[in-house]
Amino acid sequence: MKKLLYSILVCAAVGSLFASCSNGDYVANPNSNANQSVNPLNPLKSSQFTWTGSKPLSVYVNGSPWVADTAYYGFNDSSGTNIIVGWKGHQYLQLNLSNVYGGSIYTMQLKTYNVIATWYDIDSIYSVNSEYTSLLGNSGEIKMIENDSAKMVAQFYFQGVNGYGGVSNFSNGYLEINKY
Repeated sequence: MKKLLYSILVCAAVGSLFASCSNGDYVANPNSNANQSVNPLNPLKSSQFTWTGSKPLSVYVNGSPWVADTAYYGFNDSSGTNIIVGWKGHQYLQLNLSNVYGGSIYTMQLKTYNVIATWYDIDSIYSVNSEYTSLLGNSGEIKMIENDSAKMVAQFYFQGVNGYGGVSNFSNGYLEINKY
C-alpha cells in the first residue's frame, strides 16, 4: 500500500514540474505578427511588399536574417521552370518557379506545384538534417518584380512545413539574380 502511495506522490510531483515550465507568452491573436509570419488568412496585397533585401538571395528564418553567400540560376527547358539555389554554409534555399512573370503575385501553399520554396539544413556529409517546404505549408507568396532574359527580381515569404509537421517561418525574402 505504501508503494502505491509513493508512486502516486512521485507521479504528482513530476507532473507539477511539467506544469510549471514556461514556453513564453501565448499569443492567440491571429492578427498579430507574433511568429514573424504573415497571417495565412490575410495574404499581402501588392502594396504591402515593402521590404528590400540583399543580393543574391536573403530571407528571415524564424526572425533571424540569412543571406546566401552564393546563388545559382538554372532553367529546366522541359518543364519551363526557373531554378534558384542559394547557400550559406550548410543551409540552402531553393526556389522552383514555373510560368512566373514580372508584375504578378503567385501563391505558395499546400500542393501548389508551379511555385515551390524549400529550405534545407545539410550536415557535413551532405545528409539532410531538416527540410521545410512551402509545398506542405498553408501560406506564402512571391511577388515577381522583374523576370526577363537577363535578370530575376522578387520578394517572397512562406511558411515551410517538414514531414513531421514542424513549422518554420520565412519572411522578408528577397531575390535579385542575374541569369546565365
